[in-house]
Amino acid sequence: MPSTIASRRWLLGGAVIAAAAVTAADRSLSFELIQGWMANALSLGLLALAAAVVISAGRIDISSGAAMSTVGMLIVATPAFATPGLGATLSGHALAALYIGLLYLLYHVATKAGVPSIIATLAGLLICKGVSTIIQTCLLGVGQICRDFGTHYGSASMLPQTIADFLDTFAFNLPLAALVIGALAYWRYRTRSGLEHVAVGMDEKAARFARIDIHKVRGIAFSIAALLIFVATLLRLHGQNNGGWAPNTGWGEELLAIAIAVIGGTRVSGGYFDPLAVGLSALAVYVWRDIIINDLGVPTDATSILFGLLLLGISWSDLRSFGAR
Repeated sequence: MPSTIASRRWLLGGAVIAAAAVTAADRSLSFELIQGWMANALSLGLLALAAAVVISAGRIDISSGAAMSTVGMLIVATPAFATPGLGATLSGHALAALYIGLLYLLYHVATKAGVPSIIATLAGLLICKGVSTIIQTCLLGVGQICRDFGTHYGSASMLPQTIADFLDTFAFNLPLAALVIGALAYWRYRTRSGLEHVAVGMDEKAARFARIDIHKVRGIAFSIAALLIFVATLLRLHGQNNGGWAPNTGWGEELLAIAIAVIGGTRVSGGYFDPLAVGLSALAVYVWRDIIINDLGVPTDATSILFGLLLLGISWSDLRSFGAR
């Protein structure tokens, strides 16, 4: 197993280096481009890590993108209907954190009650899409009425002081990525909770026999996923989008996040999670996707087909190797 983990990491690291080499050959490689790759891949990587944590515990989460959308809309909307300022913005963050915490608590309670994970998170996806769209409707409708009467209420834009340009810098993103991946790796490989997490994903019946608290393990998994999604939202909201946000921001990204998690070695049947491999997978997928679409001019839909075939091949190979072991 260690050799498999190491080979996966080297392969994904090589894919990133190869992408940089291809870009350098085209004479378009620059520090600014690498910085942009890192900033964009980090928020996507956090979603992929969130998906991997849940999947490796034997569950599936398909709502992370829509949850990101709603969290961002709540943060935008709170200052829009309150006295503008840092206090209102922080209130929006607190409200959004409470929302996503309650959402993932609902997932945990539902799956604990026997609802299939795919159904619970599908319901969450629909709820999040509806809530984010309703918030946008209020901003457009009620906000316009407020503006007609000359008030400040109902503005759908972030306050200038909430935009942090340093969030897009290499000097910020690299340490943050190292901190998140390092913390998850320590938890996964060095703590009893991390070992129980993988044990539950590998064989739930055996874990029960070993007197592992299944519900506690999965509750922790959902909590970690919620925190990762919240951080990803903050990066997207206050950084690279410069405060721009829409109700459909993040919709569909949960599918790409799951694909990245699987390419990073996370087995869809559970029981395998390597944070470093998932992080490298996020960077490799984003960089190659950027090259294929923007440099080679391949249509986005065709790119999706290519990555879908790659995902199918990797899953097939993993299942064969798992069966052999």
